[in-house]
Amino acid sequence: MTERREAKEKVTEKDTKPESKPGYTTKEEAVAFKEELIKETSSKPGEGEPSLPRPKRYFLGGHWELEVHYGRWGLNPGLSLFKDSIVKRIGSEVRRELTDYLSSRYGSLVQSNYSQQLSLGVEGWNEGLGLRYYSQGEKGSMSLGFSVERTHLRLKTAGSLRQEFSNGSQAQVEAEAFVRADPVCSHFSFRWDFWPAGRLSPYFVFGLGFGPLKGTMGYAYEGTYSFYGYQEKIKESQEKSFEAWRQEEGSHINLRNIILLQLSLGVKIEVYRGLQLQAEAGIWDGFLLRGGLAFRL
Repeated sequence: MTERREAKEKVTEKDTKPESKPGYTTKEEAVAFKEELIKETSSKPGEGEPSLPRPKRYFLGGHWELEVHYGRWGLNPGLSLFKDSIVKRIGSEVRRELTDYLSSRYGSLVQSNYSQQLSLGVEGWNEGLGLRYYSQGEKGSMSLGFSVERTHLRLKTAGSLRQEFSNGSQAQVEAEAFVRADPVCSHFSFRWDFWPAGRLSPYFVFGLGFGPLKGTMGYAYEGTYSFYGYQEKIKESQEKSFEAWRQEEGSHINLRNIILLQLSLGVKIEVYRGLQLQAEAGIWDGFLLRGGLAFRL
C-alpha cells in the first residue's frame, strides 16, 4: 500500500510541474527558459509578437507632387525700384514719335527743353502648372520644382508732356501709353518645407525663370503745337508689337527676354489624402499673391 501511494504521488507531481528545460525545477525557471527560447529563434526584435498595421499618412508619401496655381501680380512695393526707368523709357518713346510727326509736317525740328508729368500704373496675373520632386520622399523637406508659367503684365502711363524746339515752337499734349506682355516662361525652384511631417507646414521658395518677351506697346496723345502765336491741334495714336518697335531707328524698346526671380513664403495644408491647399506671398519680379492646389503622388 505504501509503495502504491508513493507511485501515485510521483505521477501527480509530474503532471502538475510546468514544462521546463532539463535541470529546471521551478515555474519561474521554466518561464525564463521559454522567453530565452523565443529570443533565440526570432531573427528580428519584436518578431513572434502580434503585428499591427502601420498607419500611413497619405500626404507624406511619395516623391512627386503635381501643382496648379494662380496669382495676382504687381510691382508694388518694388515699384519704386523701377518706376523712374519705366516712365522715362515710355516718355522718351512718345517724345520721339511726337517729334517725328511734327517734323513730317513742318520740316526738321531739333529738340531742346523737355518736361513730363507721367504717372505709372501696374497690374497683372500669373498662372502655372508644375511638377515637384522630393529626393528623400516623405522624410525630405527640400524639393526641386519645374513649372511652365504664363505671366500677364499690364503697364500704363498717363499725364502731360511738354516738348520745346530750337526754333522757338513747342508742343503741349496730354498723353497715355501702355505696355501689354504675356510671356510664357520655364521656371525652376527650390522649396524647403519647415515641418514636412505635419499636416500644416510653412515653406520657403527660391526660383528663377526665363523666356522670350513678346507683347505690344501703344500710345496716344492730344494737344496743341504753338509757333509764335500760331496754334494747331495735334492728335496721334499708334500700337505695335515689341519687334516692330525694335526695328525703328532710335527706339528705346530693346528687351527681348524676361527673367523671373521668385522669393516667397507660403503655407500648405493637407485637406484629403494627399490633396493640399497652398497660399504664398513674395517677390515675382514684383509683388505676387498666389494660391494653388497640389497633389502628392
